[in-house]
Amino acid sequence: MRRPLGGMVVILLVMGCGSGSGDFTLSNATVDASHACASGSNNSAYALHASVASHNGRSSPVTIKAVSAVMTLSAVHGGWLQQVGYRYDAEKVAFTPNRVGAGSSATIELTVPSACTNQSKAGGPVSYGEYSVALTVTTSAGTFKIGSSNKHRIIAA
Repeated sequence: MRRPLGGMVVILLVMGCGSGSGDFTLSNATVDASHACASGSNNSAYALHASVASHNGRSSPVTIKAVSAVMTLSAVHGGWLQQVGYRYDAEKVAFTPNRVGAGSSATIELTVPSACTNQSKAGGPVSYGEYSVALTVTTSAGTFKIGSSNKHRIIAA
């Protein structure tokens, strides 16, 4: 009699820990397509907007504690201050909402602090840098990483 009961407990534990609809997931991360950096700008602050779809398949709410972003320069056209591979780490990313209810979905809206410098004169040749954006979302359900499906282009003209 003891054996079947022990086996049943193991089966229940495995079912409770399995993946599936009971998980918290992130998908479909996107960022602003571009930002025009004005001629003569020097470390001029701007907000990069991003959004991420979330789904909470758990039976309790998930709290979003923090979000960070890494912008990595993946391509350049014309003169650019940084080399391909340059990384900018943005740690103080603003986000809303800070909670996803049990069994619900929400779009997380993010504001990533960024800046640009454009030493070119107005009317000069157009140059740009394209950045891939990777997001790290720290929640009460764990830490999740997701990359944006599009790139962010900073345009200097």
